[in-house]
Amino acid sequence: MTKKSFTVITMLFMVFIALQLATPAAAVKIDHGYIISDNGLKKVDYTTQIHDSKHIKIYTTIYVRDNIRSPWALLLKRVTTLDKMDKDTLRITTSNPSLIKIAFTNLNAVQYYWTHKYDLVQ
Repeated sequence: MTKKSFTVITMLFMVFIALQLATPAAAVKIDHGYIISDNGLKKVDYTTQIHDSKHIKIYTTIYVRDNIRSPWALLLKRVTTLDKMDKDTLRITTSNPSLIKIAFTNLNAVQYYWTHKYDLVQ
C-alpha cells in the first residue's frame, strides 16, 4: 500500500468516526418561543427538540411576577417527554411535578405535539 492511499484511507476513517460520534448527540430544535398568560403575570419559555418521529423533549421555564411593572421571577423548570410506545399509545412524562400520562392516539409524537402544543407547553 502506498503512502498516499494510506493517508486517504486514514482521513476517510476519521471522518466516518466523527460522523458516528456527532449524529447521536445532535438533536434538532424544531420549535421555541414564549407564551404570556394571566394578564401578563405568567410567562412560559419553551424549546422543543425532536430526536425522531417517536421521541420529543419539551423544555419549559415558567416565570411569574406580582404586577406588570415588577421583574420576572423564576417559578420552575420542567421537561416533558413524548414517547410513542406502540401504534396506539403515547406516553407523556413530565418532571417537576412528576407525572406520567398515557394518551391513546394513532398520531406519532410529532403530530401529537403540533395538535396539542399549547396544552403540553403550559
